[in-house]
Amino acid sequence: MKITRRSLLLGAAAAAGAQSTAQSRYAMAREITEWIFISAKPYKDTFNEIELDVIVRDPHGNQQTVPAFWAGDQEWRARFAADAAGRYSFETVCSDKSNPDLHGRRGLLEVAPYEGKNPLLSRGPLRVASDRRHFEHADGTPLWPACASSSWWIGASCRSGASARQANIKAECRRSGEHSPRGRPRRNR
Repeated sequence: MKITRRSLLLGAAAAAGAQSTAQSRYAMAREITEWIFISAKPYKDTFNEIELDVIVRDPHGNQQTVPAFWAGDQEWRARFAADAAGRYSFETVCSDKSNPDLHGRRGLLEVAPYEGKNPLLSRGPLRVASDRRHFEHADGTPLWPACASSSWWIGASCRSGASARQANIKAECRRSGEHSPRGRPRRNR
């Protein structure tokens, strides 16, 4: 009998499911973690017959449904990025409740605080600010457009009497060489 990667994974998944359905995983806040679920039960039309969701509960008890996607053969995957550090729990819900490899799998996700240097991840996800006029990060830091993509906006707003904040952005762009010495946006020729 030839042992393939697929048969080995299916056997390992069946053995793991027989021993315990609980899983423990570790992740970092705001970075994607992926769960892989392998079914020992074959389906004729996998894509249309099965729906699999992962219900994730955060440390405060809030619930989020993460749809899993079919990754080929008998494999489903779900990707999730926790907003904050803490202990999350998850449980799978499958349209085929008789399949123990996909339905009722439970586990914990231990999420550590983000320690990287990426400012987009360290400040939290984007949202609309309370004044509904700009975007901000979860920590309240405003998101301002990069100089390269905002030259036209800065040039137009500075001619029409810009606010102090816009004037500061214009000065910063001048220092970086984004504007011409006269304060007009440079044009591509």
